[in-house]
Parts: sequence; C-alpha cells; structure tokens
Amino acid sequence: MLPHNGTPTSIAAAQDAAPNAQQDRGRIYEFIRQRGIYGATCDEVEVALGLKHQTASARLAEMRGVVGKQTVCLVATDMIRRTRTGSKADVIVIIDLRDRITEREQPVSKADLRNAIRAFVYAYETGLLFPHAEYTHMKELI
Repeated sequence: MLPHNGTPTSIAAAQDAAPNAQQDRGRIYEFIRQRGIYGATCDEVEVALGLKHQTASARLAEMRGVVGKQTVCLVATDMIRRTRTGSKADVIVIIDLRDRITEREQPVSKADLRNAIRAFVYAYETGLLFPHAEYTHMKELI
C-alpha cells in the first residue's frame, strides 16, 4: 500500500491511487532521465505529464533517495528553479549508482566536467537557476 497518514480518508486515497502509482513512477522516472543533468522540478513534472500536484509530489517523495537493491535513485540537487507561481523549487536528478560502484574511483574527464559546468552557467545566466555558492568558482573553471 502507498504511504498514508492513518486516517480513513488518507487510507482510502492511498488505495485509490495504488493502481496507477507504478505507471506514474515510471513516467516520472523516464521524464527526469531524459532531461539528464538539467533534471526537473515537481512543477515541471506536473506540467509535462499532466499530473496533479498531489500525485506528482507523492510519487517523487516515494522515489526520492530510495536505494535499497535499486541501482538508480532520484536526488534533490542544490539547484533551484522557479515554479509557475514563482516559488523556488528543488531540481531533482537521477543518479545511476552503477557508476559509483566500481573497484576503483573512475576519474571524471575534463570535457565532461566542462560540459556540466557550462550547462550550469547557461541555466544560471538565462534565469533558470538561482545563484549557487559555487557559481563564481565554476565560471572561472571554464
């Protein structure tokens, strides 16, 4: 059963949502995966997939930080973007743990690092992100 707060209405809502929950999680996962390091906010998930806020938020909460036997998890980053109402929202990305589970640490190539930094700077300068403590330092690295 999906998470609930124990009240009869919350239990009923969890039971009603259960048949679609797995499909919704799959659609959300695929949407965020396709966006790569740009990630997505809950609001962006709602708009792109036509989900109600309660549905998108609940499915993201279930998926966020879940590792267990899984090889992939969703993580909220330090990046922030504005929602449709102008509120600040965390950007969520997918972390593939298979990249982290190796016999030795794999170095990140300078090209990959430079591309990630450029994506961050572009997003910041176009107003898609708010200032980050590392912004100035990152811009100097390019």
